[in-house]
Order: sequence, then C-alpha cells, then structure tokens
Amino acid sequence: MTKKRTLAEKSSKYDIERKFDLFFKICNLTSLEEHSAFNFMQTGEKKWHDLWKFFREMRVRNVLVLLEGKKLKYDEWCMVGKHFFNAFYRSLEVAVGVDFEEAKKQIEEAKELFTIFWSIVEGKK
Repeated sequence: MTKKRTLAEKSSKYDIERKFDLFFKICNLTSLEEHSAFNFMQTGEKKWHDLWKFFREMRVRNVLVLLEGKKLKYDEWCMVGKHFFNAFYRSLEVAVGVDFEEAKKQIEEAKELFTIFWSIVEGKK
C-alpha cells in the first residue's frame, strides 16, 4: 500500500531541497566574490570592483532568504553569512585534490561545518 504524502510533507521536502540548493548557491557566490576581488587586486579594473560588489550584494540577499527572517547578532552574521560557506566549500575543493584517506577527513569536516551551520541558523528565532 502506497501512502499518499500530505501537502505539508511535500512542502517539507521541497523546503529542505530549496535550502540545500540555496546553501550551495551562496557557497558559489562567495567564490565569485573572491575571484572578483583577486582580479581587482591584480588589474585595478573597475569592472572587477563592480562585480565584486554585485556578487557580495547577491550573497547577502540570498543569506537573508535562507535565514527566513531569523536575526543574528554581531559575529554570528559574519560566521553564518560567509565563513561557514567558505570553509564548507573549501573542504570539498580540498577533498578532490588529495588522497582517499585525506579526502574522507575533509568530507567529515565539511559535514561537521554543515551541521554546525544549521544548528546556529535553526537555533535562532
């Protein structure tokens, strides 16, 4: 017998998938910020400064969407708004370029960062 899923169950699954996609989008936006900043440092060209600012504003807007109105104070915003995304994504990047045992360690650290991130975010009202 197949159980029909309720709208609430479908919404929950969708919300989790949406949050996961948004999390990775923000990870990539932080990388785009960094690349734009490095290009600006190397060239001094205005276009890289403008892109850096554009990606930063987009990241901040998406973090606010992900937080769903939860308020963060002081360094929590900086941690949750950027550094967790950077550390998580960098752990994945490092895992690709190392031997199997080190890759497993990097993935475990990424999972820990992911868990800590959500415990901070979900703990806020």
